[in-house]
Amino acid sequence: MVIGSRGTPEYLGVSSPTVAVRQLSIAGHMDVNREVPSYNEDALRRRISVTNHAFLPPYTVAMKYFQAQHCMIGMIFNFVSEEEFERHLRECLLQLPDINDAEACLKYCQVLMVMAFGQMYAVNIYYNADGPPGFAYFAQALQYLPDIHTNPSVLFCGVLSLIGYFMQNLIRRDAAFMYLGLAQRMALSLALHEEVSIPGFDETLKEQRRRTWWSIYSIDRIFCIKYGNPVTMHDEDISVALPNRLPHEPEYCSAVVLRHYTMLSQILSQIMDRIYRKTAKNGGQLMAAVQDIMRALIKWEQELPSELRMTSTEIHRREAVSTYLHYYQCISMTARPLLFWVVEKRLQEGTTEDWRAGLPQATTGIIEMCINAAKDTIAIMNAAADKDLVTVFGYMDGEHCFCAALVMVVVNIALPYNEKNAQSMEAGLALLESLASKGNHHLDARHQMLLQLLHRGQLRSEGDIVPDYNEPDFMPTLHQHALDGVFPPEATTDLDLLNFKAAYSRSDMNIESDLQHMSNFPGSLSWQEIEQPSHDLGETDGLIYQLQ
Repeated sequence: MVIGSRGTPEYLGVSSPTVAVRQLSIAGHMDVNREVPSYNEDALRRRISVTNHAFLPPYTVAMKYFQAQHCMIGMIFNFVSEEEFERHLRECLLQLPDINDAEACLKYCQVLMVMAFGQMYAVNIYYNADGPPGFAYFAQALQYLPDIHTNPSVLFCGVLSLIGYFMQNLIRRDAAFMYLGLAQRMALSLALHEEVSIPGFDETLKEQRRRTWWSIYSIDRIFCIKYGNPVTMHDEDISVALPNRLPHEPEYCSAVVLRHYTMLSQILSQIMDRIYRKTAKNGGQLMAAVQDIMRALIKWEQELPSELRMTSTEIHRREAVSTYLHYYQCISMTARPLLFWVVEKRLQEGTTEDWRAGLPQATTGIIEMCINAAKDTIAIMNAAADKDLVTVFGYMDGEHCFCAALVMVVVNIALPYNEKNAQSMEAGLALLESLASKGNHHLDARHQMLLQLLHRGQLRSEGDIVPDYNEPDFMPTLHQHALDGVFPPEATTDLDLLNFKAAYSRSDMNIESDLQHMSNFPGSLSWQEIEQPSHDLGETDGLIYQLQ
């Protein structure tokens, strides 16, 4: 159990990065469990009258917001097409919905949620005391959301999913999981998880059902592994086809992106089931599972279309960034228990010898994959940030950055010094701080936690006494990118916010990034290395304990 953003106990399982930190002996009694909310809870608690509606922006601004959300999440979570959104937007601009008309309210909710995400990603800096950009649209969408006992629909499933995902951006893990759960159960009631043959269901409608289901599926799998919750529905019970492009769609379209992202989410499901599930396991079983999953990841990467591939020189598409971050997350979540097992053994023994000594080649290779995945994540995110393609308040961007920086911090604490590892850690911490300086209080707390963990590790390596308590006044300043006086006044219009955003440049952060420093995975690990015998891990009690 941890203390959530509202001060109440909440469950976190072993796959959660928070639990991973807590299991490190170097963490001592650090307060790693408490989360910091990203909004004013009183603002969301207020019940706004639907008559005091948040006016929608002009059509041109609304379409810019749509494009912003489509760029950042619309290609990997496909809940609304541009044609559908434009149609609903025009209806909403003509008149407010009748609160007794559930479908009209759902359309308005959908438009408001797209506006919320679009403003969050387009403005990308904290400017209002109530919450991040888009918060006002989000709060209004909640007021128009029909009762759950209203007739289910594909549109309703999508709206609930968007609300759940926005809740997670606010660090409301409990609410996010419940809204997403409602969306999933409603989807089950509509048989979205199965192929159906119903008169009047043409291929376009069937494909919309598929894309909605698999979008919900991916968010659910991400939430489950990040919270450490059990998988809510097993893949064996899902028979609907993967997303695919329609005949009128181009060869490369959002359906192609969603398909490959979904395939990674299916691998994530295997990771939850075979590595983090609370069942009896031994070192041999764990390594067999790790090898199987790594084979699946290598096969997935080999089959990736050229449009989604990352190059070593430039980033062209945000959806490629999202897909590769998801890919590296799968690698990290698969191999992290092995890495942390080695780290904890070295911390307890105080050894300085080569960490590879006594470990099978396959085991050391997989641990190195975890380290390389973290370094590549940091390199990609810094390169994407240079192109303004990293979201300050986006849950997954912050989570990817934190988890990669965490890996590099523990590597630099426990493993022999390596200049590239140290540089990657510095870059990850600097990126975290740059996001925090724009108003993400949750990432600010996580950044401070990593600095505190690093400080304790440095004390230990120098032979000093590491205090077995949390140091509340410890505010290290390894990096200083504080932005004083950059926030615009409150009550600005959408156009003012967009103009302010255009004038604000990340170049002031002076954070270096170079994709050419990536480890070029999976080329760094061969099939032969994965196939090496690895059943003998020696004493694995500590490793298995971490997974119980």
